[in-house]
Amino acid sequence: MLGDFATYDAYVDIVSAFEWLFVHSGLFAGRVRHFERFPKIVMVDAEGHQVESTPDFTLVFNDDTGLVGEIAKLALHENSVDKAVKQIGKYDRLDRLPIDSNGNCVPVTDINVMQIVPFRDGLDAVRRIIVERMLSKEHFYKPSKAPIIVQYDRDDVRYTFQRLQNSENGKLPAVEEPVTLGWLLDRGLKVRISHMVGVKATRKFMNDPIDPLYLATHLWSQHWPTQFPNISADVTVVPNEIAEVLRDRFGKCRTDEVRHALGLLQSAGLAADNRDGTWEVSRKKLRLTGEKDEHRIIALKAAKEAKPVVKARSVEPRPPQFSQDTLF
Repeated sequence: MLGDFATYDAYVDIVSAFEWLFVHSGLFAGRVRHFERFPKIVMVDAEGHQVESTPDFTLVFNDDTGLVGEIAKLALHENSVDKAVKQIGKYDRLDRLPIDSNGNCVPVTDINVMQIVPFRDGLDAVRRIIVERMLSKEHFYKPSKAPIIVQYDRDDVRYTFQRLQNSENGKLPAVEEPVTLGWLLDRGLKVRISHMVGVKATRKFMNDPIDPLYLATHLWSQHWPTQFPNISADVTVVPNEIAEVLRDRFGKCRTDEVRHALGLLQSAGLAADNRDGTWEVSRKKLRLTGEKDEHRIIALKAAKEAKPVVKARSVEPRPPQFSQDTLF
């Protein structure tokens, strides 16, 4: 749970870093038409089937070119890499990208696909994606041009993004004035966490399904304290209402994702399903000896199936829909 939380949190950071760079930094002023954090592009393939693509972010420039960003880890088994190239292979065939958050798209004349991987996977990604697959005559992955493999790392104050300098790796235009993304990545693009934290605070999620522990922590530490200030008694919540509020505020959230988060809190003893579409949630202070981070406390309690501190409300049984008079 903690590993999945850390991965999702890092991906939210990365999308926020690129949104800050293109929308808020001023470096690309006048050149960016639209940055989309939750892209969904539907196209029709050669057989007439609809194909949906949901990359982690997209960008349309004013010159009608586009950029598609995808973040991923590469596992040791080869199926992991084949799954990754199937994903980015779809992006290479796109001829349009979102121009707003409502799903409207515009044609683009050229698309670059950027595959972002952790630092430890960078060299392997070039070898396994480009050399062993794209350049192999036997493999199915044959994009129109090589993807740009970018590795990332983080320290206490910044994220660093670097394009791998291998000759096989894809390239972006690298011009210093006006500055291009290719020029920045070739020299190591550094984005301070303090710069993009405002974007993350107002956006919160990214295009992948929301991690249950990440969402449970947000609900516990931010959503309910705002909704129920100064209340320490148990409260009743409705999953679809929570999802609607989060969609309106942050742009993304499904009811099932809220239910999964509540189920995790139930495993931690902090919520209870009333079995009528509502849940009881504890608003007692969250404590665990030796732990300060709320996401760690929730995860550890859930792993141990902690003793419940909240009980489900007793629900009155529904009367039968039909009744029949007795014969005698």
